[in-house]
Amino acid sequence: MNDQTISNPALPTEQGVFGSLSEEAARKITGAATRRTFRSGEQLIQQGDVGDSMFIILHGRVRMSIRRDDGSEDVVNILQRGDHFGELSLLIDGRRAATATAIMDTAVLEISRQDFLALTQALPEFSIALSRTIGKWLLGAQTRKIARHRQSIIGVVRTTELTAQAAPSIALFCR
Repeated sequence: MNDQTISNPALPTEQGVFGSLSEEAARKITGAATRRTFRSGEQLIQQGDVGDSMFIILHGRVRMSIRRDDGSEDVVNILQRGDHFGELSLLIDGRRAATATAIMDTAVLEISRQDFLALTQALPEFSIALSRTIGKWLLGAQTRKIARHRQSIIGVVRTTELTAQAAPSIALFCR
């Protein structure tokens, strides 16, 4: 992991939380943030930990997963450029609901709890952008149309006649 203060990162203004913000608001947010980089496989946050910051992805991809009581792990989402995470634990003053792991080299902006609270009060458009995104995710979860980027990958190795016949059914099941 690598941390650095940034002056003008390549912001994902075409999508995500920065998509609806003014240049001035984006500048204030980046001024309060720390740019961090993570290698593929590195954890950004751990489920159950106290949340003390939120993240906005500048580039790369992050797997969000939940560890179940039986020890199994469910991948609940794959996030990409412009997506954010970690804000819920700041809003509800709670613990992390999921583990975030970089699945490729990834750069993020990290905003501390203190700066997050100051920014949401000083920049109503930031609060509105976060609320819109969270609302879309909740609506997608309620209607089973997940609004975030969930990827499904299935591979069949050593194809036989039986697996060739079953493959179309498996593909339909995963849609």
